[in-house]
Amino acid sequence: MIQEISTNPKDLLSSSKVDSVHCLSIPLKEIHLLLPNAAVAEIIGYADAEPIDGAPPWLLGRLTWRDRAVPLISCESAMGAFNTRSGNRIAILNTLNSNSRVPYIGILMQDIPSLIRVKKESIEPQTTDQEFQSVSAYVSVAGQSYVIPDIDDLEKRVENVSQQ
Repeated sequence: MIQEISTNPKDLLSSSKVDSVHCLSIPLKEIHLLLPNAAVAEIIGYADAEPIDGAPPWLLGRLTWRDRAVPLISCESAMGAFNTRSGNRIAILNTLNSNSRVPYIGILMQDIPSLIRVKKESIEPQTTDQEFQSVSAYVSVAGQSYVIPDIDDLEKRVENVSQQ
């Protein structure tokens, strides 16, 4: 039996017998992403991406990581939140769907991510006046606001651009 994998810490906590999930707080320009450690393959230094002709502004290009072409995106731009194209690190994310065309996605970051342990009792859903695209949830952990990205949606959007 194959167990569905989630990149949402709240889903992991509610659907399992664990009391906490080890996560990364990923700083972007204006927001922080929250992802379980398993969703992040590696954090690398900034590398220029090769532009993709006709790509939307959120798709910054492709970079080479471990001899693979990995799409690099501005997560904030993809969400429709903020148009940012600068950063100093890249988070390489596992897409978790066994998609051989898009097994990884690079997300532009602003700083070093922080390790945090998210406990069931410390994560709270948040409401927001703005609804952004490719967002799984808005949460608060110990008073800090986070956005949990919908990696599946980002993967589909990257794949759709690649097929055009």
